[in-house]
Amino acid sequence: MLKRGQVTIFIVVGLIIFSVFAGITLLLKQTTLSSLPTEKVPAEVAPVKSFVENCLEKTAHEGLYLLGQQGGYYELEQESPELFYFNLFPIIYAENNSRLEPVLRPYYFSEQGKNFPSLQKIESELSKYLQENLPFCLNQFNDFKELYEIKTGELIASANFFYGQTLLELNYPLQITYRQKDFSLNHFKVNLNFDFLEKYELVEKMIQEQEINLRQVPLGYLTNLAYEHDFTFETITFADAPIIQFDFIFTEDFGEKPYIYAFMIKYDWNEEEIVEEEI
Repeated sequence: MLKRGQVTIFIVVGLIIFSVFAGITLLLKQTTLSSLPTEKVPAEVAPVKSFVENCLEKTAHEGLYLLGQQGGYYELEQESPELFYFNLFPIIYAENNSRLEPVLRPYYFSEQGKNFPSLQKIESELSKYLQENLPFCLNQFNDFKELYEIKTGELIASANFFYGQTLLELNYPLQITYRQKDFSLNHFKVNLNFDFLEKYELVEKMIQEQEINLRQVPLGYLTNLAYEHDFTFETITFADAPIIQFDFIFTEDFGEKPYIYAFMIKYDWNEEEIVEEEI
């Protein structure tokens, strides 16, 4: 049988190993970000490259907003529809650009268990959004047809979150003819000045606190967390069900509006059993 002192030593050693591993992982990600190659672009096709990267940034902006509204998910997980709340809600992507769309809000906790997406899952969801929606912005390069002949290859988009920024990359082979000269573009990259990683980690802290007691709303913890990290939050209750929607509201500008990260928790309550933590 292990003595208390031995158990403490094992815990401390484990925490040190975890901290070192996390630090190395972050360092490798940051090193990878700073060492990405840049592609020299002939002046003749610079407008095409600029157009593609502007579309990449615009589409990512819309995707990030949608993923925030949908708790990190782009589409319904077809194999687990019961893990999502489905409703019609006006999504306002930007000024003069809003439309009524079905919004999926995930239950991060429910009778089905935990459904909190990993950071890698959200990167994958944003990459998928870019892949499927970027062609709408590019519009088959119709704006360039008078001056350029452009042949396109397969479009492969990816997104990665870092502290302080979101890296967007696009592999998209373009064969371009301009005034009887041939050019090629393949790689496009945008560093979006948006710190999704920091926001995700704040939500993760609340989820970890909630997991300690799944029958209690951690409002006191959430209030302190919001005060310490300079964000606000709202809770929305549903009269006919033991469900609470949590909206994390970050006041930094995100297209002339705050950024909202929303999700839901389905509690195992009877109506008379609603329990809230003391603030």
